[in-house]
Amino acid sequence: QKINVYKSYKIALQNLNVMIGQDPFAPIDVVDLDNLFNQMPLAVDLKSAIVNRPEFKISQLNVDSQNYQISLARGLYNPKLSIGAKLNWGTKMINLSGDTQFNPLMFASLSVPIFNFGARYKSVDYQRALLKSYEYGQMSLQDNILKEIAQAWTSMIENTNMIDIAIDNCDIAQRNLDLNTFSYTEGNLTILDVLSAQITWVQSYSGLIQAMYNQKISIIDYSKAAAIDL
Repeated sequence: QKINVYKSYKIALQNLNVMIGQDPFAPIDVVDLDNLFNQMPLAVDLKSAIVNRPEFKISQLNVDSQNYQISLARGLYNPKLSIGAKLNWGTKMINLSGDTQFNPLMFASLSVPIFNFGARYKSVDYQRALLKSYEYGQMSLQDNILKEIAQAWTSMIENTNMIDIAIDNCDIAQRNLDLNTFSYTEGNLTILDVLSAQITWVQSYSGLIQAMYNQKISIIDYSKAAAIDL
């Protein structure tokens, strides 16, 4: 068991180094062993948590972009008015004197699509349908985020409560071990009773470590779901 635990420990350190971009065999000091219990973060405002999630921001960008696409599709078929002016240097059209001068020229044009109104409606309706699909997808994403936050919060609460139960189990196992050890020294119990009490204490302490580990994981899951920093 000691060999298996040490192997798992080394693999975990290597995976951590790879994840943070360091050499897999770089030494790391684990400084969180004495502080296994973590305080739970406060409940966050759900609206703030939703808008801070990266996937929700991406969906909002898609919705905003699609609104621009509707305006662009509509603008392709809008009437277009062009007005301009320019100066030409030269003679008049009917040149009697041969003098040169600036000849101003003004122009204006109006383009009205007459035969493309049907295409305009179809193009705009198509872009509006895409917008609806993005909006429905955003609503579905919002519901999934809310469920994820609620589940992560419940898991964090339950795992924190399990720590109190595990602490009580350790206290009971410790008292039982002390009592059996005292009774053994008095000659009232056999060494097997003491060994059994020791095994029970080890199991209860292992359960406490597992409960604290589960709480850490649930806090990380809630922080991720609620888009908050640890």
